[in-house]
Amino acid sequence: MELEKAKTDLKEESKKKYTDQEITELMQQLNVFADIIVAYLVKENYDNEHE
Repeated sequence: MELEKAKTDLKEESKKKYTDQEITELMQQLNVFADIIVAYLVKENYDNEHE
């Protein structure tokens, strides 16, 4: 999802209005979680293939 669309969706669909800075910080945090999940899945897959 593009950043501008994410901003629009969060601002329109939420009772609380988020600032651009808050949305950017949230997107950065979600990217960190996504990176952690991907790294875990890659490691899990590697471990399963080399048992």
